[in-house]
Amino acid sequence: MDRYMMEVDRPAREAGEVYDFYSRFYRLVEWFEREVSRRAVEVAGRLELASGGGLVDVWVLDVGCGVGGDVGRLKEEVGGFVVGLDLSSRMVRRAGSRVDGQVGFVVGDALELPFRSNSFDIVFMKSVLELFSIDNIKRVLDEVGRVLRASGFLVAASLNREGYEGSLFVRLYEWLFTRMDRYLDCRPIYLERLLGENGFSVYSSSEVLVGGVAPFRVVVGRLE
Repeated sequence: MDRYMMEVDRPAREAGEVYDFYSRFYRLVEWFEREVSRRAVEVAGRLELASGGGLVDVWVLDVGCGVGGDVGRLKEEVGGFVVGLDLSSRMVRRAGSRVDGQVGFVVGDALELPFRSNSFDIVFMKSVLELFSIDNIKRVLDEVGRVLRASGFLVAASLNREGYEGSLFVRLYEWLFTRMDRYLDCRPIYLERLLGENGFSVYSSSEVLVGGVAPFRVVVGRLE
């Protein structure tokens, strides 16, 4: 698989600087991914119900929360207490001024989540895993597994390469990635396989085709 999925190599400090830059117009990204957000948040909301109604004080972590759009949606759909984490301090400041209620925001790195083990019922990650190298995806998923409670769920949404290797969108996107990797720093990945190879079983999976061309996959995983 590694041969066919493009690699990422970026220090966290440089990534933080780039995301600080993106914070100025991140709502454009939210607009582009709005259907992915809607599907992923709805899936997260159904998980709380699927748990048998036992999660009264549900805790949700949004890793890579950006300017907080999904944090607000998760609060409405899932309830409980939602924590948004992002590497960019500017993103976090914008999110904090945008969303209120039972939510909190933290500047932090997905490679070293600043939370105790077994802290969250749901970990939500949209357009995050594809930002990391293959080795670091394993590290991120290890951290997610650490902070998830035994009965918890991972809801992950990512640009999807599975079945779209020859599509014009994926080929063009990956071509741009090789030339603009400082600012176009994510790439399509094999999300289901990566979860399965790193300690998660696939609970559910669905596809969202943004604009009829950009393939995303929304996968729910549970710790094996």
